[in-house]
Amino acid sequence: MKHGRWWWIAMAGLCLSQTGCGFVVVRSARWAYDALTADQRAVEAAAAELGRRMQSREPAVAAQLFEDQATWRPGTQPALVGRSAIQDQLGRLTRRQAFECAFAPEHTRAQDGVAHQSGTLKTVGDPAKAVGSFEATWQRQADGSWRLTELVSPSAPALAASCG
Repeated sequence: MKHGRWWWIAMAGLCLSQTGCGFVVVRSARWAYDALTADQRAVEAAAAELGRRMQSREPAVAAQLFEDQATWRPGTQPALVGRSAIQDQLGRLTRRQAFECAFAPEHTRAQDGVAHQSGTLKTVGDPAKAVGSFEATWQRQADGSWRLTELVSPSAPALAASCG
């Protein structure tokens, strides 16, 4: 009978140790999920802020959300490389009579300080109103903010037409 008693004690100890280990794993997974979700929310907020800044018609303010060597590929136009080139293009866009731009993220994945985002880009340019898509790559900065390293808007015809 003593052998049976020790067996039950050992099984109880094993179960308790596994429960404790399970708690640590679940708790760690929950922390990682919360952190990931916070990054995703921050990137989505940054995309909304980019849209607001573009609407404000202040190119220098909008360009601050791009890294120094960022790339923007608007439609079929040549790539714009560097914050100053992007700022110049934003200046040309915002001087147009009709210009509106709204980013609507649909998918955001963030990990290790880099986020990839895709969604819908709604634009109103001089020639037309259009709904297209965008893909963006964001980099978390030392201060916790997010900046664009690449913005691709391949199917935004109104924006591309306005970039002439």
